[in-house]
Amino acid sequence: MATAQVTSKFDSCAEQPLMAKVYRMESGVSLDSICERTKISRCFLEAIEARAYHRLPGGVFDINYIRQYSESVGCNASDLIADYKAVSREADSERGTTPVRVLSLKWWRSLLVHF
Repeated sequence: MATAQVTSKFDSCAEQPLMAKVYRMESGVSLDSICERTKISRCFLEAIEARAYHRLPGGVFDINYIRQYSESVGCNASDLIADYKAVSREADSERGTTPVRVLSLKWWRSLLVHF
């Protein structure tokens, strides 16, 4: 019964991105149980709850960890992933970094032909 009440209180994590921890606690799921089930380090789970995404390992691991966290607490993964992307874009623009440019296959072939 408590789960239904939590679901109505927090329909999506996007509406309350700062409330992921509260949502988890109201759902009755502990960080330790998520750690055991997913094999994700506790410090990474705490980073997700604090929206300190810069503390995550990076790359595809970030999205995967957020997805597993969301599934464990029962909230919509796409909402938290959207929040992750928005926060990451803000951090990149503040630092003045741009995404890595992917080189074309043609460029790589020309490099190999010369050697």
